[in-house]
Amino acid sequence: MQSSKCPSRRRRLDSYNEFTNNQFDIIAQNIAGYSNYTLDIVNNNFTRRKFGISIDGGSNFRIAGNLLEGDLSSLRIINTGYHNLFNQNLIGCNSFKENSGIAAFGNNREVQFLENDFQLTCCFDFYLNETTSPQINGSIRAIQGDINTPAANCFTHPPYSPDIIASSNGVTPFRYYYQGGEPPFGCATEPLTPGVYTKQDVQGAQTGIDCGQFGGLPEGLPNPTLSDLNSRRAALLQLAPYIYTDENALNQYYITLQEKDAILQYLLGQELASGQYTTAEGLLVGEQSKAANWTIFGLRMEREDYIGATSWLNQLAIEDNEDIEFRDVQLINIQRLQNLDSFQLTIEQEAMLNSVAESNSPVRGFARGILGILKDRRFYPDTINLGGGSSSQPGSSYRKAALVNIFPVPANSEISVSWPILHADSGARLLVYDIYGRLQIQEHILPLETDRILKTGQLPDGVYFLIISDDGKPVHKGKFTIQR
Repeated sequence: MQSSKCPSRRRRLDSYNEFTNNQFDIIAQNIAGYSNYTLDIVNNNFTRRKFGISIDGGSNFRIAGNLLEGDLSSLRIINTGYHNLFNQNLIGCNSFKENSGIAAFGNNREVQFLENDFQLTCCFDFYLNETTSPQINGSIRAIQGDINTPAANCFTHPPYSPDIIASSNGVTPFRYYYQGGEPPFGCATEPLTPGVYTKQDVQGAQTGIDCGQFGGLPEGLPNPTLSDLNSRRAALLQLAPYIYTDENALNQYYITLQEKDAILQYLLGQELASGQYTTAEGLLVGEQSKAANWTIFGLRMEREDYIGATSWLNQLAIEDNEDIEFRDVQLINIQRLQNLDSFQLTIEQEAMLNSVAESNSPVRGFARGILGILKDRRFYPDTINLGGGSSSQPGSSYRKAALVNIFPVPANSEISVSWPILHADSGARLLVYDIYGRLQIQEHILPLETDRILKTGQLPDGVYFLIISDDGKPVHKGKFTIQR
């Protein structure tokens, strides 16, 4: 399909769910399963809340066709790729309006953000960083888009908001493909904020994705077989040595990986539906990965084979501290499930669960779940620390500009503007830009002035950005619409 302008504006359906004025809209932890998308958040309106969507821990998801407007924190993902079996996670065809966009911390392997429309007033469009305690590099799919297809996001761009913030030593580099040349109307396709990523102009026709069909079976393969799965596995092994030096090999690797994942999901679903658990486990063993081993454990837990689950858990290799935490938390959970009426946490077990739950461990969601059931404890999303990692304390390396108050919106011939008090000797100015970044209004602000009536009758209908600039630096920002 052709992608001639911000695609997320045309992917919405006539009906949708409305989430308004909530403290938290969707909080999900460790949402991994065997369906194509275990967590499918599609075609919703999220407006005016503190947190929109927060996904924490290994998860399989699609977030597509949503409007996220007026959120202090619109969308955050933390370690969603940590030992999740199916890798193709999509954030696509969404509209982000006001405040922040997408924040990703830790291991979010294979997450792609494609064809999103960012219309923000502060902070960032996309932010990537590590987690601390423990330290896990911030990562997403190594290529966003590919050599034939741009990622096709519409960025806000400075000075209103940085587009991509990925600048720390704890970020794994990635490549961003964009469509150069004359940009679509109202869509800034090229990221301009420097960071730990490279960017490449995709030449030729610009084609987009269908967020509704993302991650499905390969074309012409409606009923794949074990032979099809093994052929993709073999192709991945052949491509792997070349992906760091050959762009075409890297591109083909991800195409093959997506096909392999889809075929494995299909075959697993067939075996599980018919109760062939041994065959299903054999398919997973063929993956030769820790994620697959964890999935085998999950299958045994699902059918309440606690003896088999304990045996499998105790034979898993221990490679890092998170493996120890996963094992110990799951052993407590097995004890709980075997003795639902009488189980009580020991002091030592509760202390261990609290330690994992209050850290940035990729498996903290399991500990939080047990504490929620047994101790009625509630855990909420971390505050974003733009200085590095997720934290309960605000960061200081990138200061968010405060918003001005603008009334009425939409406006006609004038607006009332107010802002926090500036320094007495401030050389401040009030600036209004249109959506193309062209300066429309420029007025000096008097010392100690905090409000003004601004005449807007000369401005045509449209969206405008208002900035209070102090000695050349934007300190307060706002956004308004002229509509007659």
